[in-house]
Amino acid sequence: MTSRTDTDLSAWEAFVEVAHSGSFTIAADILGVDVGFLSRKIDRLEKRIHLELLSRDKRPLVPTESGRELLPECEKMLLAYRAIMDRAAAENRDLSGLVRVMLPTTLAGHFLAALKPEFLGLYPDIAFELESPVELDCLVQNRVDVAAVQESMPLRDLITLPRGRMVTVPVASSEFLSRHGPVDSLQDLDQVPVFLTKRAGFDEDGAILLQKKGRRVRHTIAKPSICNNAIIIRDAALQGLGVALNVPLFACIDDIAEKRLVPVLSGWRRPEFDLFVACSRRSWLVRRNRIFALWLARRLDDHVLEVRRRFEALYPGWLGLADGK
Repeated sequence: MTSRTDTDLSAWEAFVEVAHSGSFTIAADILGVDVGFLSRKIDRLEKRIHLELLSRDKRPLVPTESGRELLPECEKMLLAYRAIMDRAAAENRDLSGLVRVMLPTTLAGHFLAALKPEFLGLYPDIAFELESPVELDCLVQNRVDVAAVQESMPLRDLITLPRGRMVTVPVASSEFLSRHGPVDSLQDLDQVPVFLTKRAGFDEDGAILLQKKGRRVRHTIAKPSICNNAIIIRDAALQGLGVALNVPLFACIDDIAEKRLVPVLSGWRRPEFDLFVACSRRSWLVRRNRIFALWLARRLDDHVLEVRRRFEALYPGWLGLADGK
């Protein structure tokens, strides 16, 4: 199978520049790269396609017969690529204006950290107005343009883009566990203060749905303290006040990695659910909103996967199968 890394456009561009100039040194200067790097790039390209493109025993360097045959096609390919990039740059050059964004408190810091180097590096003339937490009415009524939402919200009339799945982990501080003993079972959970967010999903009997490796049970929380902010329940756990039952994994992964918080309940946790980036249909018609929404969905999906990999490296098998799948 051909590796995209070794046969990307930059490798073909390196070949074309060497074929035109007859010199690795001149071609490297033109492309702004190290001579050795450029030479290795062409070597890897030749190995991948099983063809020798340059006669290295001649000065100046000249293409081989295979290289001469491929050179015109490579030139056409690069011209087409540059034309596409020039057109995109021309369209994006005038892409400006305000995008109003609404995010959960747990995501706002990550968004701001990624925004400047990544998105604004591509679209420097777009400005942002950030609101938190999420209120779906603001999106439906076009008071914000793009929002991060979840499947439990009424999303029928919105444009939605998947951004991964919500993984929550029950956690407590080491100091709390040393005072109260381990919290490994659902019965242990009845003996300690429990903090959880409103989205936990109580049924009419006051029970909450929990899962472990595909098995699901409804359990009544004896001592619940309910809050609408996941950061607050995480902080309660950090202060040693009890167990935070449904902290989003991305909001506590650093604390877990630094051992400030410890997963409890031996794998019992809230079921995962789908997450989305959403726009109203009216907002979607504005190009800057579409471009930003697509970027945000990809960025958050990558973030969710990265956080999950970090956790699984620390606690292999703890998450088990997602909802029994």
